[in-house]
Amino acid sequence: MTKKNKNKKTVKIILLAVLVLFVTSIVGGFTIYRIYAAKMKSMLLEERLQYTLEQMTDNKKIYGTVFSVYRGDDKFEWNGASGNMNTNSQYSIASVTKMYTAAVIMLLIEDGRIELDKSISEYLSPEVMNGLHIYQGKDYSHDITIRYLLSHKSGLPDYFTEFTSEISSIEEARRSNLDLNYNINDILYRTKMLSPHFKPRSEGKAYYSDGNYQLLGEIIEKVTDKPLCDVYKEFIFNPLELKHTYLQTDNHKWGISSIYNGETEIQVPGILTSERSAGGIVSTANDNMVFLKAFFAGKLFHKDYLEQMKLWNKIFFPMEYGMGIMRCSIPIGSNYELIGHSGSTGTVSYYCPARDIYITGTTQQLDAVKATEVLYRLLFCFDFE
Repeated sequence: MTKKNKNKKTVKIILLAVLVLFVTSIVGGFTIYRIYAAKMKSMLLEERLQYTLEQMTDNKKIYGTVFSVYRGDDKFEWNGASGNMNTNSQYSIASVTKMYTAAVIMLLIEDGRIELDKSISEYLSPEVMNGLHIYQGKDYSHDITIRYLLSHKSGLPDYFTEFTSEISSIEEARRSNLDLNYNINDILYRTKMLSPHFKPRSEGKAYYSDGNYQLLGEIIEKVTDKPLCDVYKEFIFNPLELKHTYLQTDNHKWGISSIYNGETEIQVPGILTSERSAGGIVSTANDNMVFLKAFFAGKLFHKDYLEQMKLWNKIFFPMEYGMGIMRCSIPIGSNYELIGHSGSTGTVSYYCPARDIYITGTTQQLDAVKATEVLYRLLFCFDFE
């Protein structure tokens, strides 16, 4: 087993252990739970939500949060923040960007400018396609379709987290607050230096790779003949009146809430700009809420596409991936199933269908487990009504 695979296996084991511990602490420990429940029942729903954010902000693992919560049945809406953030704080939504990219792709499919099951070689240059996916000595580059990119079923490696003796990990650079600038050529070089994980046609297999969505961004620009930032504005930001949302295009501008890796404050405008269609959008919890509701209400693209997007494949516990959306299911019942997307910087954007509740926001920590814990604690606040 390579060092890379050992690291990924370790991360998955730690994630599983921490989530199991979290679920056990919430649903078990009856004496502690009864005290907690009594306190929560004495509060109004808005107070419970704010109390939860303040309890999670310990200035060690979380320095600040901002969240927006909406319940569709009675139009309950709440915005809250804690620590060094406020309800208007702008932040990098990281991989939640992939939902925006998927929405644009669906709109282009509706317009007949892209076909879901066409090879990506129909839209990308020979220079991009050459040697893109060589698996066990055979070239499968032309077998990759738009559908496979959207669902992470291409088998392509992840240039962001993976590394070899010749290329380092961008993720590790970010954790160390080391900024980098890279373009599509750099991404292709890294991708082609790494080994694919399976053939594009492999049944039931998915592997999360930012490269899939960087390629979708290239396809969007080729098909529309417009810069990606303008396409997002035309298709999403302007129609939804998202006045505090934009695609980062300046390698030197930060100007938004800092991210933390434990106690290390991180500002990496170059990486944010370079992530483009895979993770380059800046927004607020409020703006992201407007997008999330529109996404699931069929206000961006035809609602029928949502069913196709919900063909799930396992990626890592407790997440499954469809097309541009994740499903998060911790083992405590269907009432807590969430559909949407997470980002590696502690960002979340999810809809709970069984309870008609939407939650968007961030913990601004490079800790997906902690962000998932805050997400579910906010959802649990509705259990004490």
